[in-house]
Amino acid sequence: MAAKKASTTNSAAKKPSAMKTPVVAKTSKSAKPKVPVFQLSSSLLGVPVEAAREPPSMPVGVALLEGARLWAAASKARPKFVALEDFPAESFDAIPHLLTALADAEKDWQRLRQVMKLKSLVVVRKDAEAWRRILMVAGRYLLRKNAAAQLELDRIQEGEGLPDLIQDLNDLADFICAHLDVLLRDTKVTRDTPAALRAMAKTLSEGEGDSETALSAMEHRNKVFAALDTALGEVRAAAGYLYANDPKRLQPYRSQYEAARKRNRRNTK
Repeated sequence: MAAKKASTTNSAAKKPSAMKTPVVAKTSKSAKPKVPVFQLSSSLLGVPVEAAREPPSMPVGVALLEGARLWAAASKARPKFVALEDFPAESFDAIPHLLTALADAEKDWQRLRQVMKLKSLVVVRKDAEAWRRILMVAGRYLLRKNAAAQLELDRIQEGEGLPDLIQDLNDLADFICAHLDVLLRDTKVTRDTPAALRAMAKTLSEGEGDSETALSAMEHRNKVFAALDTALGEVRAAAGYLYANDPKRLQPYRSQYEAARKRNRRNTK
């Protein structure tokens, strides 16, 4: 019996220990699809350059309210929207971030606007840029056979931004004086044009410091608005398709501001 017991004991010792079952993380069947990390700079890449100078088509406060109302409805129906062919899901997911970015951009612009009397400066800058285009075209054509003049225009044409515009105005004033007889063939150029260009340069130069920051803030605000407006427009178009026969569900996607403007235009005709 003792030998048998010893044998039993030995066999028990040789019995391999039970292996632990590896723990596998459970995955939720209802896991939400990963949404790309939002980057404002990427959202603004597709915004046309000219949008920076275009003011918002409605008060920013109204745009924010209407955008928030639309997003409250659209965010609950994301699967329906993104399932549509050619629907821009990335643009859809950017909407809440663009709403926040627009609110911040408007706050920055309004703060700087209080400091600067920027409205008149914007007008002067637009006039200056228009004059630069006019004079460059006139110089290129009327002095096309003057190699030295063309080289001078090449130099003036380089660069961008407000400091460069100020320098261009002064350079163009000198350029006109040097070639006045020829440039007077353009009906828009007069003997007073050089003085007018220098006056615009002086006005812009005096407000260059803080005004450049304020102008940049305004242009940034305009671009964010344009990006948001485009994104909301895509959702509104898709909602019109999805809820064509359901006016109640379509209501949050409609712009009350635009509807009121259309009514006013009809009433004034």
